[in-house]
Amino acid sequence: AESSTAATGAPAKRSKVVLVVLEMLPLCGPLGLDRLYLGNFVTGIAKLAICVGTCLIGGFVWGLLDAVLVILNALGRKSSIDSLGMVAEFEEDGIETSVTLAVIAILVQVLQCCIGQRLVFMAKV
Repeated sequence: AESSTAATGAPAKRSKVVLVVLEMLPLCGPLGLDRLYLGNFVTGIAKLAICVGTCLIGGFVWGLLDAVLVILNALGRKSSIDSLGMVAEFEEDGIETSVTLAVIAILVQVLQCCIGQRLVFMAKV
C-alpha cells in the first residue's frame, strides 16, 4: 500500500527534511504521521492504533525507535530508508539539510535532558 507516481508506478520520492521535522515534533512520530507521510500506511495505522491503545506508551516507544532510525539515516546521508517497515526513497536536494536538522534534534534532546536533570536537582535542594 505504497503511494506511487502515476507515470512510472514507482514509489514517489519523499522529502527527508519533512521526515526529520516530523520526528522532531511532539506526537507526530508516536501517532504514526511519519510513516503515513512516507506512504507506509499499514505500519502508520498500526503505530497509531498501538499509541492510542496503550495510552501513548507504545507509541512513544515505537516513536523513539523510529526517531533514532531516521536521525541515523539522516546523519548517514542516505538517499533511502528501509528499516523496521519504514520504506522510502528521498529527494536528493534535502539530504544535506536533513543532516543539519538531525544534529539540531540531537542537541535539543541533550539540552532537554540536561535542563530536566538540573530542574529535578534544584527541586530537591
